[in-house]
Amino acid sequence: MESSSSNPDLLALATASVQAQERLHLELKKRKVKKKDAFDHSIQALEHLQSLKAELEDRDFKLHDYSSKVTEEGLQSLRQLCLMHVPSSVTEDVRGLFQEKLQDIFEGWSREVLFAAIITCPWYWATQEERGQQAKHNSILVIYVGRDEEFFAPINRHFKEQHNVIDLGWFYAAEVFHFCNYAVKGKQRFVEALCLPQTAIIFESDQWINMKTSLTSQLLNLRGFLEQCRGQAIGGISKKSKVSGQMRLSDKATLYEMSQSFRLLHSASCVLNGEIPSMDCILEADNLSDVGKEALRKLQAAYQDETMSKLDLFDIVQRWKKEVDCKMSKAKFNKLEKVQEELGKWQADVRCCQKNENFQKLVVEDSARDCLLSLMKKIGGPVASMEPEQIVMIAQAGSYLYDLATPDSDVDYIIVYLTPTEKIISSCGIGNESYENRGPQKQFEYGAYEARLFCEMLSKGSVVILELVFSLDLEYTSSAWRELVSHKQDFVTETAIQQYLGLVKNNMKMIEGGKHQGTSRERKLFYQTFHKLDSLEYFLQGNPPPVKCSGHIKDFIMKIRQGPLEGEISREILFKLAEEKLQKLQSAFAGRACRLPEHANTKYLTDWLMRIRGWKVEPQS
Repeated sequence: MESSSSNPDLLALATASVQAQERLHLELKKRKVKKKDAFDHSIQALEHLQSLKAELEDRDFKLHDYSSKVTEEGLQSLRQLCLMHVPSSVTEDVRGLFQEKLQDIFEGWSREVLFAAIITCPWYWATQEERGQQAKHNSILVIYVGRDEEFFAPINRHFKEQHNVIDLGWFYAAEVFHFCNYAVKGKQRFVEALCLPQTAIIFESDQWINMKTSLTSQLLNLRGFLEQCRGQAIGGISKKSKVSGQMRLSDKATLYEMSQSFRLLHSASCVLNGEIPSMDCILEADNLSDVGKEALRKLQAAYQDETMSKLDLFDIVQRWKKEVDCKMSKAKFNKLEKVQEELGKWQADVRCCQKNENFQKLVVEDSARDCLLSLMKKIGGPVASMEPEQIVMIAQAGSYLYDLATPDSDVDYIIVYLTPTEKIISSCGIGNESYENRGPQKQFEYGAYEARLFCEMLSKGSVVILELVFSLDLEYTSSAWRELVSHKQDFVTETAIQQYLGLVKNNMKMIEGGKHQGTSRERKLFYQTFHKLDSLEYFLQGNPPPVKCSGHIKDFIMKIRQGPLEGEISREILFKLAEEKLQKLQSAFAGRACRLPEHANTKYLTDWLMRIRGWKVEPQS
């Protein structure tokens, strides 16, 4: 979609549509329309129109939508190819067809494919004679490297995982970070992929081959993999009885699921015997243990005779699991930390295209270094042990930031810091992104936030975070922070307005509830409410609000802050005044002929985040 800069008329129409719906929605609330469906439809319409306007503005960083590349026709042809072949029938020409279809899917929204293979279950294979039936449960596994900007983007981690891991049942793809994360957790799909025969492999890069050669046995011998095998073997086909508490066979368990259970137990047994499990389609019965031979024999018989009870197979699963459990209790496993370190180094090489990168760090000016070190020591905790070059910003927050502090005010610091880029790109999991030391009884508090998390909160319009960007005087600011603040107009948005309004409404609801009546907590709720209402006046004009109070608004708020709430500033008078101001503002926002951008400029935020990490940002085509 073309941006609003090339379609100002479309943006004007979208703005008018949103504002018209805003006015309708406000009128429905004022008149207290009791038709729930009408009110719900009004909310939905408003959200849809806001989303349309945001699309036209084109300020959001978006994860590439793989579904736009995976057409119905493309999926169908890939699926048919998958069901037509077993690993032994994959010639070089067929492999080329697979690669061509996968390239069509991944080109443009991924940097490169590292690995692709046909996944089969040897235990199911051994029960079938016809190739068509042998390929019935085939699936494709792909590991790819996503675009750099998607990896670094300040997008919610859960949402990013949903986007970067594609699960269509028969087609499963995972970005390399998620592969590493899942592999060290022992998820069998990813660890067993390292044991596939060459005939099953559609494509593997040199980097993948190197990792497979050096780390297969280490990943297999993690406790997590064995736990996954034994847990899924029994959990996939059974459920716990509510009466006895014992595991019993699920009525819905299929013979194919039984095959999967045997495969998992066989893999676990191989590892515990010091062997690498074979994922070859041809299962060698002579190489199986006694319980394995019994399992294969009865599984083959069950596929020949559909009336045969599955309970016999379930009994074998339980007995085999007990054998595995017994061996596991005596086994020695690889240290997770060591394997994570080695796999992490490999991931970093993949992410950097195997270049030795020396990532540029933030520069701490000589004149500011002593002050910064003093602040870090004063704050203490994990912040004190960081390198000065990791600190993006330090601010004394709360009433101090508003110039409303009193001698008995708590001390509250907010820190934005950078995790070293080398650590980010070599992590096999989601690390800690915040450190907090807060509580009602603490006189000295702090919250330290990693730059990615800070950017995510900023993009969502967090009031506390926005106020840092809008503030002029902070305890320490790096050049990176000063550059960000020079773009503060990018964060004066409709999302920010809704966050400020939400805070005001929430405060007023707590005041009205009366739980804190007559306490300093209630006075704080009131002064925060009037401070945010004053800020909203600036948003109404399209400007970032001043965070520090001055003039009449400061005098008024200090009266409330120091109390008591009586006379002309009684709680009843203050509450009525806040209600009137809120209603007036809501009407003014709905009555505007124009609107602010809907969302923060996350394209800029992503670019800024990559640059302060020292990552080379490729120019956008």
